[in-house]
Amino acid sequence: MIRLFALVAGLLGLAYLIQAVVLLITFSPEWYGLFVFLIKLAAIWFDVLIGGVSIFIAAGLFFRKEWARKAWLIFLIVTPLVHFFMTATQFAAGYTGLAGLYKWTGMVIFISLISWTYLSKATVKANFH
Repeated sequence: MIRLFALVAGLLGLAYLIQAVVLLITFSPEWYGLFVFLIKLAAIWFDVLIGGVSIFIAAGLFFRKEWARKAWLIFLIVTPLVHFFMTATQFAAGYTGLAGLYKWTGMVIFISLISWTYLSKATVKANFH
């Protein structure tokens, strides 16, 4: 079951990296004002950062490293906060394409709840070294 979490972490990281590439390819700065342009660049940067960290943690989870279990749980606190911040910022800027961001946020919250419930059990913690 722990390796399933490693797979989820790796796939989540890959999805973030793919999203960053898609945003970068389809992004056209002349469509937006400066503020929205900067927000979009920040979103791309956060996608790359979150994706890279998630893949790194996935490798640690695969090998059942205790640091990876702790990092994954912390990661799943920080990532929804980043999503909430980006949603609020884009909403304040008047950006209307927030449906995708809502879906990502919901998915991350769901994964967080499952991960915290399972990986916090004493019997599961004992499998990490």
